[in-house]
Amino acid sequence: MLATVYKESISSLIEKKGIKKTFIARKLNIEPATLSRKLKKPSTFTAMQIDILIDILGVSIDKIDFCTKNF
Repeated sequence: MLATVYKESISSLIEKKGIKKTFIARKLNIEPATLSRKLKKPSTFTAMQIDILIDILGVSIDKIDFCTKNF
């Protein structure tokens, strides 16, 4: 039997961790407004940005929901 993996939106993970979006935008080398747009459509994050995000958030990539239905 396969285990169900619970996935969370990037926005909810940021909120749970209490990390400021301006900090994340600076680490991703993008403007805060660009981060806001990407959070609404997470499929637009590049592979490098995703790598930075999982490092900042301290989660594995399989815990992140990249679908837009949660926004």
